[in-house]
Amino acid sequence: SSQAPHLEAVPVGPLPAFVGWGMFRACVALVSVYTLLVSGYGAGATPDPYHRIHIHMEEGMGDPVEAARAWEEAAADKRWVAELSERRLRSQATLEAAASVLKAQGATVADLVKARPQ
Repeated sequence: SSQAPHLEAVPVGPLPAFVGWGMFRACVALVSVYTLLVSGYGAGATPDPYHRIHIHMEEGMGDPVEAARAWEEAAADKRWVAELSERRLRSQATLEAAASVLKAQGATVADLVKARPQ
């Protein structure tokens, strides 16, 4: 009984009963060598590095001085539009007043012409 017990090849997992560990290792080695040969690694081609870094840059902020200048320019444009609107309203009111004065003077002249002795 001092002899080592005889070990049998017992299938583990989904391997069929006739495939032992030696056969499994040989198949894995064969597939690995085939993969290396097909990929061109043995022909001097260098494999892709595993340390690739993909960087996605966000859109940066604009210049704060330029933003302040654009804001001031927009505010000045708004003030200018408001001033032009106010000028237009004042000139329209002036023209309407002048037209009313001319109409009133025309009516006065018409009354004087009617009242003039012949």
